[in-house]
Amino acid sequence: MNSIKTIAGCGLVLVLMFSAPSAWGQSESKNMATSGSAVSARQSVSQTDQNVSREIKQAWSEGKNATLAMSFQEHGEIAMGEGKEREATQYFQAAEQELGTLRPEHTSSTSY
Repeated sequence: MNSIKTIAGCGLVLVLMFSAPSAWGQSESKNMATSGSAVSARQSVSQTDQNVSREIKQAWSEGKNATLAMSFQEHGEIAMGEGKEREATQYFQAAEQELGTLRPEHTSSTSY
């Protein structure tokens, strides 16, 4: 009877021993996938920041006052630096919306 318990115990140990590494590997790959998606999100937000920056420069060159858009972008960069990609994205989207509403400023030139 003792030998049956010993064999059963050894069998259980072997099952646990061989199943544990595959479970660990699965959780590790899930963590790697999560960190991979975080890197992808960060790159996407960074790309959006670059696009907003280019659009702001373009707006200024067209005589548009892009001050508010710049403020949104700055807040987005701060959020991005704090690892808050979702918040950063919202700020960058607000900057893009603001840029879409801008019209060239009227300069009053007085000729004498």
